[in-house]
Amino acid sequence: MKILAIADMHLTEHRPVCRSENENWIQVIEEKFWQIRDMAEGFCADQIVIAGDVFDVPARNTNWFMCKCITWFDMLKTVCPVNAIPGNHDLIMGDQDSIYSTSFGILEQAGCISIPENLGIIPYGETRIQGETKAVIAHQGLWLKEKPFEGASDSGNVHTWVKEHLPGECRLLITGHFHVPFCCKSGNTAVINCGSMFRLRADQVDYQPGMWLIDYDQKSDSVKVKRMPFILTSQIRRDYIEEETEEKKRLESLVGSVEGDFELSLNFKDNFYNLTSEIDNREEIVKEFERCSK
Repeated sequence: MKILAIADMHLTEHRPVCRSENENWIQVIEEKFWQIRDMAEGFCADQIVIAGDVFDVPARNTNWFMCKCITWFDMLKTVCPVNAIPGNHDLIMGDQDSIYSTSFGILEQAGCISIPENLGIIPYGETRIQGETKAVIAHQGLWLKEKPFEGASDSGNVHTWVKEHLPGECRLLITGHFHVPFCCKSGNTAVINCGSMFRLRADQVDYQPGMWLIDYDQKSDSVKVKRMPFILTSQIRRDYIEEETEEKKRLESLVGSVEGDFELSLNFKDNFYNLTSEIDNREEIVKEFERCSK
């Protein structure tokens, strides 16, 4: 069984702020889909697997963007089936029963993606495997060497988690959620954390998104894995972080220059207008306040 695995697509029609303002974001997405299609065809993949977070938000996508997504996924289906499970960003408040009220559910009902039948699945928020136990797909945040962020659970260590939650016969786990990709062997299980498909944050300036080509021989229980990087055609920016920091400092300085007590019954803006009502340069300060608080 040959699998092309990805995760954490976080599809949205809104260009991330870390991307260049001159970038055609929809074209960037489309180019990634073509790369997935070409790689799946060249690899002779039996299926494309998406380990959760197909969308960035569950139910705020326009009809126009959903039509684009259906076109893109239908393009992938010309090569092989596309199997996916919902991640936390695909669900409303993590509720599995909400799936048919979401963008993920629209794709499934349109026949663009399917819940895998020849792989076991671990629904988001659970640890129990449903179905096949030798090859499993999940959206479980796991880390290998270092915690991806302060406060990440110790139980998210891949070796700890595999030992506690996977049966001994499990040979393959494909997962997503944490956007730090890795591939390792934990006991008898090959674990692939796919990483994110796009660079969505400024701290990913050096990050290289990729696809995972997995050749799982079910007879011998052997797993071969190769990571293929996406071709990147644009750079991401960090300057907006400094811009936002300067705006925040200016707003804090502006608010701090106004003396008086806030009234709890009023909102922040009303309080600000009241407290600046008698100062000499009120018009200039209010104008700057409104600009910074947009």
